[in-house]
Amino acid sequence: MAKGNPLQEQLLKAGLVKKSKVSEVAREQIKARHGKGPAAPSEIQREAERARAEKAERD
Repeated sequence: MAKGNPLQEQLLKAGLVKKSKVSEVAREQIKARHGKGPAAPSEIQREAERARAEKAERD
């Protein structure tokens, strides 16, 4: 990790996280920025869709 996030560096120094976990999170963040992450809807999105469907049924 050439240019690390200052918070990540502090957590590493304090021994609260491992370098492997920091690297994993960094990869996930890069994927999320580039839109290559998982396409599955999040829990919040599924809940909102379910609420919309219930409202449509009532109406």
